[in-house]
Amino acid sequence: MEALQKSLQDFDKKLDGFIKSSNEEAQSNAKLGRENKSAMETLNKQAEELQERLADVEQKMSARGDNEEPVLSMGEQIAKSADYESFIKGSSNKMTLEVKNTLIGNDSTVAPDRRTEIISGANRRLQVVSTMPNIPTSSNAVEYTRENVVVLNAAEVAEGSALPETNITYELVSTPVRTIGHWIKLSKEVIADAPALAAHVNTRLMYGAELRLDGQILNGNGTGNNLSGLGVSGNHTAFTAGAGSKPIENLRRAMGLVEASEYMPSAIFMNSADVVDLDLEKGTDDHFLAGNPRFVISATAWGLPVIKTNAVPPGKFFVGAFDMATALNMREGVSISMSESDDTNFTSNLVTVKADLRGALSIYRPAAVAYGDLTA
Repeated sequence: MEALQKSLQDFDKKLDGFIKSSNEEAQSNAKLGRENKSAMETLNKQAEELQERLADVEQKMSARGDNEEPVLSMGEQIAKSADYESFIKGSSNKMTLEVKNTLIGNDSTVAPDRRTEIISGANRRLQVVSTMPNIPTSSNAVEYTRENVVVLNAAEVAEGSALPETNITYELVSTPVRTIGHWIKLSKEVIADAPALAAHVNTRLMYGAELRLDGQILNGNGTGNNLSGLGVSGNHTAFTAGAGSKPIENLRRAMGLVEASEYMPSAIFMNSADVVDLDLEKGTDDHFLAGNPRFVISATAWGLPVIKTNAVPPGKFFVGAFDMATALNMREGVSISMSESDDTNFTSNLVTVKADLRGALSIYRPAAVAYGDLTA
């Protein structure tokens, strides 16, 4: 069909040229010359041949009827494109392809409005990491020296008297760099035919690694390959709620515990459900203590921002000067790798997609973080 269309286009060009040439000759000589007369006979013959070919094509198209070629999906269009083949082979470092509208077949007169994006599930906001400094490392472990016991005995003395001695002991702390990651297997067909799906999987894998890191900062138990998180004994100052005390009171008392150690708290970490209970507390006259629900109520408690995250166990909370107490030491940010050389991938036409990161958590000042129960 494409060849026939090209022949028709070439014939139109020749015909236009002949008409122009004939008009010029007729105007000058009042008749056609031998060359133009011969050209006219040739064009007539070509026109007859094209008519026969066109009739033959129309008959074949009519005979085809319902057996027309299937409409290619978007993935099939991409997989069959020359640009995509060059991209896969490494001949080109980018690919641009205009995908044609995809129809659903002859059994429907209305094509569906296909959305190209992948609808993902819920993503937790990763806010714990944002409260602490990020100090990169190039090693497999991070060591630092911190004060252990400090007794400052500076005092006024009489003339000629000895000055008092101050006692400071130090300890060397080593925190190993841990690897956090996961993987999934995709068929080569999915990667070739559904690039949007493959890209979505990559994004979800990256998010999963970062989500685990966010939780490990608070809840890592320090055993095996886990980070030693803020909730581990020795990494914080334990807070004990008084009998009959309310959550809002205990938040303030925990702030006071940190302030008593000469640190200024910077944030509060709470479970989302506990923040809801805090917002819905009422006074004796049944009004909401957090403020008028018709207006915007800032997520704060006693002047500190409240970070809502389900990484905090229900009923627990953290209060601390996180900008001074901790540091995240990233060896490698989250990265995506793909390989066919894993297990039976090569013979099964599978690709393993892996996302991982490497990092350590340094806790410089445990006294700057309070952790405990909201109620007794």
